[in-house]
Amino acid sequence: MRFFFAMILFFASVLLGCSTETPVEKAIQVATAGLEARFNVTDPSPTEVITAEQVQKLFDHLRPYYTEKVLDNMRKNREPTVFVDALYKQKAKLSLQNVSLANVTEKNEADAFTFHYTATIHVSYLDGRETKVVQLKGQMDVVQEGDTWKISRDWDDGSLAEVLLD
Repeated sequence: MRFFFAMILFFASVLLGCSTETPVEKAIQVATAGLEARFNVTDPSPTEVITAEQVQKLFDHLRPYYTEKVLDNMRKNREPTVFVDALYKQKAKLSLQNVSLANVTEKNEADAFTFHYTATIHVSYLDGRETKVVQLKGQMDVVQEGDTWKISRDWDDGSLAEVLLD
């Protein structure tokens, strides 16, 4: 009976050990999910002017992935509301098709990572115009805050803004 119990404990510990993610894997998941939350806009603002409730909803959607400091900076710069306004006026939606991340962390730290990323974003027009494909390049830092991982810096090359605000 002891042998049977020991075998169950051994297999349970092996399964638990195999399912634990490394810090960099957790950071990659948050980085990818944050970009998806930011660049998948399938339902642009249904009103002429984006309302305070819609702005709050946008930021609540991003909150699990970004630090409060980043969200405050986004608010000051009117991100992502500028994109939503432009999408509404152009009758378009955004869809993130591909993300490629490269870890460029200089120090061997387990609680902070720096990534360079490339993201393929499709701008699809609801009136049938040809879809535009944007190759967005950027950098981001992902840090551990307690038990969670959050994006503490996200910079991109502005190529999506050029297409949407042109």
